[in-house]
Amino acid sequence: MRVTFLLLVLALGAAALEANAPPPEDDWIYSPNKQYVLRLTFRGNDQNVYKADDREKPLWSFRIEQWGHNFHVADDGSVVAEVRDSYYDLADKSKAGILFRDKTGIVAEHSYESLCAQPRPTSYQNARQWHYQDYREGKFLYVRAVDGTLSRFEFATGKLVEQSKTESAPESYGSRCSTAELAFGAGAALSALALLVLGLRLRRGRPA
Repeated sequence: MRVTFLLLVLALGAAALEANAPPPEDDWIYSPNKQYVLRLTFRGNDQNVYKADDREKPLWSFRIEQWGHNFHVADDGSVVAEVRDSYYDLADKSKAGILFRDKTGIVAEHSYESLCAQPRPTSYQNARQWHYQDYREGKFLYVRAVDGTLSRFEFATGKLVEQSKTESAPESYGSRCSTAELAFGAGAALSALALLVLGLRLRRGRPA
């Protein structure tokens, strides 16, 4: 019975770890000139923009679930660009992969399929990888997809200025999974294995 009991505890423990993993600490994303900062909190959906030298009162806020996303802040603190997670479900290909926000709400958004014509398959049947790099240069935000599509956006308005073709991401890059995928997969596999062994013992009716 002791082995059976331990297997049951292992299965329940793995499931609990998946559901109750503690959120990471807040992250602070600075504008290129270091004058403004976005506070990303993983303990709620309220994200706040502050002057870097006064973090007591936010200048403006927005609500979002931001796991796995990249953010960029304008030099005047008026706009925040969100580059969403590198992976998406095929059913969501028309949804926004990049959004630009100001204090009034979303001012521009661009779909996954418009940013990457040839996303890469992953170990999950309907999941695709589209994002490779994103970076700021002057008044522009650049986003490079795994198929080599390089999109240039005017940061102040979120307008797509230009798309060009560059070298594709290395093949090894497309085979990688995100941290969230790996954590979920490991926890699910551990739970399944423990429950399988437990089920076999119960079916055989052996005392453990």
